[in-house]
Amino acid sequence: MSVKVDAPLKVLAEGIELGTGNGVEPDEEGVADDQLRLIFTCCHPARSPDARVALTLREVCGLTTEEIAHAFLTATPTVAQRIVRAKSKTRDARIPYRVP
Repeated sequence: MSVKVDAPLKVLAEGIELGTGNGVEPDEEGVADDQLRLIFTCCHPARSPDARVALTLREVCGLTTEEIAHAFLTATPTVAQRIVRAKSKTRDARIPYRVP
């Protein structure tokens, strides 16, 4: 069975396979320290699971809001507002940018 993949997602998948996804150079263990801190910040337990996923896809993976909305089967403005609220939560709750 063949799966049809949208062109932007295919390019992203190929970039991940080649290790050229977002331009962050990994350390000897495979993940750059800044990228790891960003992942932990995006996935902080103070956020809802939907906000964690949306913010991680946007900030770590570099997907557009439209691509995330398409993946969630949700309207783009809804996802955009979810990301804005997640970023505000970082500021308001003073979520640290660090590896726990």
